[in-house]
Amino acid sequence: MLRWTSVETPMGPVLLALCQDMLYRSTLPGHADADFWHELGTCVQLPGEGGRYRRWIERYFAGVHPGPIPPLFSRGTCFSRRVRRIVSEIPPGETRTYGEVACAAASPRAARAVGTVMARNPFPLFVPCQRVVPAAGGLGAFGGGTEMKAALLAQDRSL
Repeated sequence: MLRWTSVETPMGPVLLALCQDMLYRSTLPGHADADFWHELGTCVQLPGEGGRYRRWIERYFAGVHPGPIPPLFSRGTCFSRRVRRIVSEIPPGETRTYGEVACAAASPRAARAVGTVMARNPFPLFVPCQRVVPAAGGLGAFGGGTEMKAALLAQDRSL
C-alpha cells in the first residue's frame, strides 16, 4: 500500500509517496501535479512519514550536502533506471548535457531519450534532473519551469 506525506521547503511543499519503506515517487517543490495523484490512487496520508527522505530534503534546503540518496523504488526500463543512476551521480554544482548522459548510459545517440526520462523522472531532487542541460546552452525545459530549475541549480551550488 502506498502512503504519502509532505515536506515543507522554502520553495513549497514536496510530496513523497512511499512503498515498502522506499520512495516510490516525489514532486518538485510546490508542484503536486495531477499525474502524482492519479498514480497514487487512493493512498493513505501519514504526516511525519518518510524520515530519511524528509531529513535528506531538509538538509538539501538548509545548504548542507544531504549525503547519499536513500533507496528509491526501482521501476521503469533498464535504460531509464541507468539514466537516473547516472544523473543521481552528478555532483552538486555541476551539470551534464543530455548527450553526455546518453554517452555515459552507453547510448550516445539517445540524447532525446534522456530528455524523455528526465521529463518523467519520478524522483525530482533525489535524481537531480535540474543538473541536465542542453548542449546548445541555456537551461532547457523543466517540469517546474526555468525559474525553478535556475533556483535549484543555485541551491545545488550552496551544497
